[in-house]
Amino acid sequence: MAQAQVLTKGPFPGLKPFVLLYGWLGCREAHLNKYANMWRVLGAEPHMIRVNTWDVIPPFHERAEQGLVQQAGLAGEAYAAHSAVQPGPGRPPVFVHTLSNAGYLAYGGMVGRLAWAAGFPVTHVTHPRDRFSQRQLQGLAAFQRIMSPTRGIIVDSAPSALTPDVWIRGVEAALRGNPLSSVSLAIFRAFYRRRMVEQLASGPYHDFLAEALGGWRTIPDRVGRMYAYSEEDDIIPAGDVETQILRDVAHSDILTRVVKFHGSGHVQHYRRFPDEYAAAVSDFALACLERGEPGPVVTPKTGNLPQAGGGRARRR
Repeated sequence: MAQAQVLTKGPFPGLKPFVLLYGWLGCREAHLNKYANMWRVLGAEPHMIRVNTWDVIPPFHERAEQGLVQQAGLAGEAYAAHSAVQPGPGRPPVFVHTLSNAGYLAYGGMVGRLAWAAGFPVTHVTHPRDRFSQRQLQGLAAFQRIMSPTRGIIVDSAPSALTPDVWIRGVEAALRGNPLSSVSLAIFRAFYRRRMVEQLASGPYHDFLAEALGGWRTIPDRVGRMYAYSEEDDIIPAGDVETQILRDVAHSDILTRVVKFHGSGHVQHYRRFPDEYAAAVSDFALACLERGEPGPVVTPKTGNLPQAGGGRARRR
């Protein structure tokens, strides 16, 4: 496989790409920073977003609503700061890089909340008109500026069918990485596991997942997708990832890259195969840049959001 190319050698010299990098559930900063460093070497500016394990466990998961909106606002501010120091006109291109279901759903959840605030709800779930504060709406308006320049999305070790079994496996895997893993697992299994399963069927989890998946459905076909996965993943079944790939391939306008690794487990592909992974990401990003801008995802024509300024390819 070819060596990783520098992103800034694409058709937009001087406009350094900005990357939204979403970690897996319970991902430590040191782990996520390895992916951030990969993007820096490729010539892009990463912004890291972490998902806290306990934010998705009853009764703490209500914090996730506020956390996602806050993180979206911070991402919007980071993109504005990045854009301000670019030497050329226009807005820098954006890439999204999600790790595991948690990263996948965190990004979808942000987009789903943005859509609701802009007056285009993606689910039939009813929310109060004062769902978000004015400050939160301003944060979502800042996040909205990221959407139009988004060129491509890298999905690593996701998505899967969101069954209770998959969800529980993911949470328990994250808890095992906790310094107090035995205590955390014992507490989770004794008090929260059953409640989580119930709420996945009908409750706050169900509503959260519906809005997150609805957010993904608003992404234009012109935004490319790259999937990195393996048969050895013991949390996300390879067949679930391939089902989503087939959905994308059914839309001829979606540039789709498929990178199936052999011998690496869940979110372990970059650790096991760093050169191959970086080269695949760079090649995909350059292909997306060559296609030009995809157009807006959601625009604040109605609703509560403040007015914001300013051929397929497959790899095996």
